[in-house]
Order: sequence, then C-alpha cells, then structure tokens
Amino acid sequence: MCEITIQVNCPYCHSMKVVKNGVKRTGKQNFLCRSCGKQFQYVYQKAGCRPEVKRLVLHMLVRNCGTRDIGEVTGVHRQIVLR
Repeated sequence: MCEITIQVNCPYCHSMKVVKNGVKRTGKQNFLCRSCGKQFQYVYQKAGCRPEVKRLVLHMLVRNCGTRDIGEVTGVHRQIVLR
C-alpha cells in the first residue's frame, strides 16, 4: 500500500496546527484547526483543472504536439488532453 503525506494548512488562519477530524459521508476527510477551532475539508485540485496547465495544453495543441507528448510534459492523461 502506498502512503501519501500532504501538508495541510488552515484556510482561515493559515496555521499548521491541523488534525484530522472524521470523514464526511462522501468520503472526504475533515480537518480541525487547533489554533482557530474551525473545521474544513482539504480541497484537492486535479492537475488538468489548473489554468496554467490548460494554457500549456492549448499552446502545445496549437503547435501540433501529440496528445501523448502533451500528457508526458504536463502530467495529464492523454484522454483528458483530448477533452
């Protein structure tokens, strides 16, 4: 099994004193900030959704780069590039 470590900061006070605080019914992890007491969920954004990646994909498509090459450079799956 693979273990992934992420650094979670509080989106309200930007403190690093954050602990896990249960799971939503949707399966998303809840976190609790020990500094300000607010609860939040970590928002994971897929690589293909970031605006700078979209711009790079479009730029490469205009220059006739292949979808496999674009996928290798950007880290986005070639099927996502086709969308």
